[in-house]
Amino acid sequence: MGLTAVYFGVDDAALESTVGLDGDDLIELIEEWEEEPKEPRYDLYKFWDMLHFALTGKSLSETVYGAPLSEAIIGADGYDADFVIGATKAAELTRIIADLEAVDFDARRADFTLDALAEKDLYPSLGLST
Repeated sequence: MGLTAVYFGVDDAALESTVGLDGDDLIELIEEWEEEPKEPRYDLYKFWDMLHFALTGKSLSETVYGAPLSEAIIGADGYDADFVIGATKAAELTRIIADLEAVDFDARRADFTLDALAEKDLYPSLGLST
């Protein structure tokens, strides 16, 4: 798995500028944004699918738009591109943050096992087996 997740903020006007862009133009614009020094910026490296699983019990390939815990990882709006690209408008953050604040992380941690990851075929190169 070669995909990494990088999260950073842009204002709504910048986000609106992405409407109608095709995959290559969208990627180019995002790469320009990534070069700008913005804070906060979070890089989950390759752990985005594992975090999605920890929050939802599902692989990122099972993303459901409208499910705030899933959208916390993938974004509330997806783009049709060769890459997984998501965005969340500022107005949508309240419901996502509310669901994140309600998560019982101790209970989630108990269900987060190597066997559970293997059952979902997450990180198959690690040689996880059930």
